[in-house]
Amino acid sequence: MGRPEKHPVPASPALCTPQVSLRLAWCRRRLEALQGERATLALMSALGKPRADERLATLGRRIVAMEFEISCSLKAADMASQRDREAMANWRAKLQNLPIEKVIAGVSRENCCALCATPAGCIITGSDPLSGGGCAHPVREGGPGPQYQLNPRVQEIYWAACARLRVKPKAWTAS
Repeated sequence: MGRPEKHPVPASPALCTPQVSLRLAWCRRRLEALQGERATLALMSALGKPRADERLATLGRRIVAMEFEISCSLKAADMASQRDREAMANWRAKLQNLPIEKVIAGVSRENCCALCATPAGCIITGSDPLSGGGCAHPVREGGPGPQYQLNPRVQEIYWAACARLRVKPKAWTAS
């Protein structure tokens, strides 16, 4: 067995939005199925079938409960989306605090850094909270845009990637 890494890459966060979306979709399908039973149970109740009135009342409560869960899920989806954005921002910040060699590991003239393949997006511009996720590969894309010139960590990562690839960093223009 090898030695444990000094600076392991933090695992990407578990996102809430997919779970909330799946549950909401399930609730909508379930509500549709429950509503499809109304006419049959109403007929059975009208015909005086045993326990049909109880089953119809239970169905009514289940429909109301499912409608309530759906209405709550819409707000839950907004909350989950906000939590996910915050979790991703915190995770990206942790990635940016890794040693520079770990951050730019795997970069080549043709390929991005290994961490760019994660949900973090471009690791070069990832320390900027407003980064749009566009690639800033020094060779393929010509590096980060001028909006990143005042971010010291973006500059540090970009310059390190340039040094690794033995390419001259582009000049940052004054704005």
